[in-house]
Amino acid sequence: MTVVTPFMSHRDESTAIDRGLDGGHFFGYSLGHYYVFGDHKPGRTNVWDEFQQNRSLYGFDRDVASQTEVPLAQQLFQQALGSARGAVGTPDQIREFLRGYKDAGVDQVVFCSQAGRNRHEDICESLELFAKEVMPEFAEDAGEHEQAKLERLGPAPDDYFVRAALQA
Repeated sequence: MTVVTPFMSHRDESTAIDRGLDGGHFFGYSLGHYYVFGDHKPGRTNVWDEFQQNRSLYGFDRDVASQTEVPLAQQLFQQALGSARGAVGTPDQIREFLRGYKDAGVDQVVFCSQAGRNRHEDICESLELFAKEVMPEFAEDAGEHEQAKLERLGPAPDDYFVRAALQA
């Protein structure tokens, strides 16, 4: 199982929020704009301006998501989906957030940093910090996680490929 989440890390929580929250929210909003609720007119619609005006109406409330010193997963439940902060925070907050996904059986987490008006330099700095301070814990037991997944799935993957080959 794979999840996609906004991402920006920094040792200072407020800096991570300032650098990454709007970009992550814009990514989610733009998906909704193009696939659910938008009335797009190519060459005329300014999705960024619409996002700035309507973000809270669609669950991307900056005030809710920018609360500091609150566990990232807890924010999601405080205001229904009004947070959608994802993995935007300090290395310790992101580590705790990812442990929750790992414990739930998620195999991959796709980070969305390169959205909205996020700066390239901030994204690179964020990824370097993550690679240094967070990723080693998860890389360390990747083999154990994969083995547990295989045991949990049992013969289902093999059965699928056999059925697919027979149907071809």
